[in-house]
Amino acid sequence: MSVRLRPLHEDEYAAFEAESMRQYADDLHQNGGLDRDQAEAKAQTDFATLLPNGLATVGHTITAVERIEDGERVGRLWFAARDANGRTVAYLYDIEIDEVWRGQGLGRAAMRELEREALRQGYDVLELNVFGGNAPARALYRSLGFAETAVSMKKPLHDHS
Repeated sequence: MSVRLRPLHEDEYAAFEAESMRQYADDLHQNGGLDRDQAEAKAQTDFATLLPNGLATVGHTITAVERIEDGERVGRLWFAARDANGRTVAYLYDIEIDEVWRGQGLGRAAMRELEREALRQGYDVLELNVFGGNAPARALYRSLGFAETAVSMKKPLHDHS
């Protein structure tokens, strides 16, 4: 299945921001060790910092993912220029395929299209972060040739006396 990345329209931005921020807060809460209030506050702060001008924020590309054959919108994707140890890379902040469309290869197709778009924009490296508890995403990224460059681990400690 083929997809294209279409620039998000201004009238789609509020829904993108609300849904992306909600899912980010959920991940921070479920996999990042933050309580619900901390996760929501961090999500709001991070979005305000990263996208101060919404769609007009320089260096950020926010798109709808659409099926080529019928133009049906099936998800979203957001990436941006980011400094990584002194070099600029394309950094994937968010990719989401709507639940009804999952399992059909659209996430893989969107990632391949992202690679092509990043190359068109002059990047030669694509980076991302994925929470350890997101096994399906980690498997997808590995299958696309991504290598894990760091793994954070934690263990809650309990008094065993």
